This record gives sequence, structure tokens and C-alpha cells, in this order.
Amino acid sequence: MDPRIKLVLGGALVVCLFSSVSTLRLGVIAGVWCLCALLARQSPIHLWRVLRLLKWLLLFSLLLHLFFTPGQTLFGVRWLSRDGLINGLCIDAQIILAVMFSLLISSTTTSEGLSSALVSVLAPLRLVKVPVQEIGAMFSMVLHFFPLLKAELLTLAPHKTHSGQPLLVRLKRWSEQLELVLLNLLDHGDDLARDIVDNRATFRVDAKPLSRQSLIVLLCGVMLVALIWLV
Repeated sequence: MDPRIKLVLGGALVVCLFSSVSTLRLGVIAGVWCLCALLARQSPIHLWRVLRLLKWLLLFSLLLHLFFTPGQTLFGVRWLSRDGLINGLCIDAQIILAVMFSLLISSTTTSEGLSSALVSVLAPLRLVKVPVQEIGAMFSMVLHFFPLLKAELLTLAPHKTHSGQPLLVRLKRWSEQLELVLLNLLDHGDDLARDIVDNRATFRVDAKPLSRQSLIVLLCGVMLVALIWLV
């Protein structure tokens, strides 16, 4: 699928996702994601690792609604809200689905393709003097920075040789490793900043028109989004 279509339809689905807390709509959008992931042959392992990082955010959101949303009580306990539990679960589902669609788009598209598609979609904003070209170049640099960040963070993994040492010693070793990682990230950040300055004027957008197949996919996607909006 053309990256421009992915961004447009993905953004539209996320808007539908957060525009209404409806279990039916959430179920339909989840089904759309499952179909897209199946066609793209995406493994759920990477998705599970990312969702594990969001566990505390999801738990906090659920507890916040459970304790502070007025409505019908749960199990006869005054400070537990049944409506809050349902709303909290729906909001957690919204967050999870938004992350899942973002991961699906990023894992099936190159960094250059995403940046070029973003600039192409935002091109009309040039009429109001929005620096679309610079935004695309910076977005591309940020996408290239994530693998570097992941590689540096992997060096913070605890070593087996430190397992038998006292806690203070292990904390000191870990802080030394963290300091080295931050210094390396600063160096990489400086290099990427220079690349932004050098490449923002030469950043080019693939402005070729959509093929007939892509137009058909876009039309079907717009119709699907419209139907989901009516759910």
C-alpha cells in the first residue's frame, strides 16, 4: 500500500477510535487491524513487547476511572465504579489500538517512505507558510535516531557478573553505564542535527500520482472509515 494512503487512512481510523467510546466501534476497528496485520504477515511478538512498556500507563488509566468516575457502584462498594471500570477498559483499548496501528504502519514502511508521505500529506499547509519540508527532514532524522537509541539502551542490560555484588556496587556500575549511554546519545544527536541542517534543503518528496490500484484502495478505505464513523 502507498505510504500516503497508510497515513491518511491510519489517521482517520485513529480519529474514529477516539471520537466515541463505543464497544462496537472498538470491535470493528480491532477487526480491521487484525485483517491488516494478517495481510502484512506481522508477528505479534514485537507488539507484545511494546504493549508491556505501556502496562503502568494502562493500569493508571484504569484505576483513575475506576475510583473517580461517578455512576453505578461495583460489588456494592461505594468507591468502586462499574461505569468507571467500563470506561477505563474502553480507553485502554483505544490506546492499545492506536499504538497497534502506529506499529503496523511503521513496521511495513521505510523511514524515507514515511517522511516523504508525511510531507506529501502536509503539502497544502505550505499555503499558510508551514515549513513542511523541514518537518519532513526532521521527522526522517528522528526515525533514524530510534535504532540508535535502542542499541544504546541494550547496553544497560544487567550483566551476570554483577549479580553477586552488593546493591550499592551494582547501582554505581549501572550509573556509570547510564552516563556513558547519555554521552553517546548526545554525540549521535549532534550528528543528526547536522544532518538535518544539511539535508532539509535537499529533502525530496516522491510526488508521483497514485496508481489506479492505490486509488481503489483509498476509495474503499474512505468508505470503510465512513461506515465505522456511523457505528
